Amino acid sequence: MAEIYQILLIEKDKQVAEDVSRFLRASAGGAGFSVDCQEDLLHGQSMVAMSSPDVVIVDAAFIDKSGTFDSMKRMLSDRGIPILLLSATNGQDLRNKAAQAGAADYLLKNKLNYFYLPRVILSTIRSNTAALVKPDQGDGQAHAHLLDSVNEAVMVIDSTGDVIYSNNAGKLLLADSEVLNILRRFLNFKTDRKEFKATIEIQAASYELKITPQDWSGQACLSINIHKIAGSSELSTDAKVNLLDEFIQSCSIPFVLLVNGMIHDANDNFLEIVKADRRTMEGKPLTDFITVDCVRNINLLEPPKPEMVESIMGANISTPLELLRKTVLSDNQHITICSLVTPGQEENKLLSPHRLMEIASHDLREPIRTSVSYLQLLTDGLKKEGANEKLLSYADTITSEINRAERMIADMKMLLNMNDKSIRAEKVNMMAVIQDVLKQLKPVIDASDSMVNVSEMPMVKGDPGDIKRLLFHLIDNALKFKKKDKRPYIEILAAKDGRDWRFCIKDNGIGIDAKYHTIIFEPFRKLNRVDEYEGAGNGLCICKHIIDMHKGRIWVESHEGFGSSFFFTLPGE
Repeated sequence: MAEIYQILLIEKDKQVAEDVSRFLRASAGGAGFSVDCQEDLLHGQSMVAMSSPDVVIVDAAFIDKSGTFDSMKRMLSDRGIPILLLSATNGQDLRNKAAQAGAADYLLKNKLNYFYLPRVILSTIRSNTAALVKPDQGDGQAHAHLLDSVNEAVMVIDSTGDVIYSNNAGKLLLADSEVLNILRRFLNFKTDRKEFKATIEIQAASYELKITPQDWSGQACLSINIHKIAGSSELSTDAKVNLLDEFIQSCSIPFVLLVNGMIHDANDNFLEIVKADRRTMEGKPLTDFITVDCVRNINLLEPPKPEMVESIMGANISTPLELLRKTVLSDNQHITICSLVTPGQEENKLLSPHRLMEIASHDLREPIRTSVSYLQLLTDGLKKEGANEKLLSYADTITSEINRAERMIADMKMLLNMNDKSIRAEKVNMMAVIQDVLKQLKPVIDASDSMVNVSEMPMVKGDPGDIKRLLFHLIDNALKFKKKDKRPYIEILAAKDGRDWRFCIKDNGIGIDAKYHTIIFEPFRKLNRVDEYEGAGNGLCICKHIIDMHKGRIWVESHEGFGSSFFFTLPGE
């Protein structure tokens, strides 16, 4: 049975206390932690008197000249209980406080994670008791035992992109090609930072992605954490399982539904292949019935390789089969839907979001076009019959909304297709591209009597089509979001930024409140009413995706009512 070590945390910041508890909430392998949190020294001293923790973690802010800490320090020293300081800042002041407190070590709040925190605590306990970790056991092995039972997905990759460790939650996600594509996209251009955080979407739920440098058994690696954001999913786990169960039962190709890696249900086609009944399969791992090429080296910097089925219980495989997986995370549960398809038969890949989007865009556009046609006939009839202006305005509004829906469908398809698009990097003359875009927008510029000033432009390296699309959206926005009582004035500037070039498209329009500076780059984000400014709200999302693919940055500096300056960087030639 795993030994549990008692940790007393004295910290007044509830968020920090919650983070420490979450990172230490594990009890697997050779050790686990139980955390008791107190908000001040008096309550902390009472807990020390009533119990005997293995380690006491104290916020450095409590270390002062008052007698309360000195009293607790003597009590801890008499019992041989080590102290760790927890601080928001590093430096000489922290080292002085550590010496004053007689602390064995200190922890930095901005570095707290599943690796750093347990490593310092385990090292402190080991030096104090010499009993937790065997001499031949590396830190990475000790951490692996602690992380296996954590609900948050945790992975470690080396410098070549190979996954060298993944806990159970991470393994379920790594079997999903959509998740692999998301991780690969971020790792391709974010690994140069000390720490990177982002909010990602997986099956319509929001998750926090964190990538940090990590030493793993003496090897420089990157740790990846995927943590679900509370309240990001409206459906309960049971509701999702029931919906997916209904879906697989209605499909003609073999499907099986897993919950936390164990079989929950399968459709008739799957049962027929494996020659088993539902009662026999329920609660067992899929590997009891299907063998796949499990010697798969997952590399997050390369496209994922398909899982090929080697054998199926009760069946002879005459043609190769591919195992497709799609995982949904819900309330710390992993719901996975799997299907068996013949490689190359795209029409069978029902789980592919691209395939679903293609079907949706095709099937939805037809009724939209039909509705627009009939609505036009209805409008013409109303005009002939002399209908009042109100009825005609209703018809115009409906037509406008239907056309907007069609544009949104087209935007969704474009955003999905861009995920798999590769960059054809070549020399790009930015002045020539800008002139092409301005010619394209000339009717809009003339209609609004806008002034556009372009400074000297450099040569950059990138995809010409993508860069033209980027500039079109940014300049079009600068023209669109103008003040009604002011002549639009736009400046397009460029400056050297290290090896890159930094560009700015500056306008004197309506501006953007600071609280919206981040969310405007998300898909389908509109800050204004449709009747004020047309569009589906995807232009800036497309811009961000283009810049991300070029390993650059994009941001906005703006104040409401005082215009906007959109900045982005591109690599030099």
